Amino acid sequence: MIANIKSSFIAFELNTDEEREAYRYNDLQIAGIQNLIAAGAEELVQALITNDRNSLEEQVKLAYTKGQIDILKNLLGRADVAAEEAERKAELERLQNPSNNFPQ
Repeated sequence: MIANIKSSFIAFELNTDEEREAYRYNDLQIAGIQNLIAAGAEELVQALITNDRNSLEEQVKLAYTKGQIDILKNLLGRADVAAEEAERKAELERLQNPSNNFPQ
């Protein structure tokens, strides 16, 4: 397992399969990410409703929250792509090995 990385400049070389697996989340993980998106969206709406003029500090906080939402949406989008690729790969394997489709 990879230790907790503290630097934004550390990246990992992943092959295609590893890249796909890196963004395959289970249903609970997807729900957790979606909850973070919803909380951020609620925070943005609340800030816009209660403040007709935001201070610079509030604007920075709103921009940060918007950025968090965008990153989380990006992760879910990558998860969708990874799931679709995994389904296509499994279907291709089934088509290439039709004998494996039947119980023995």
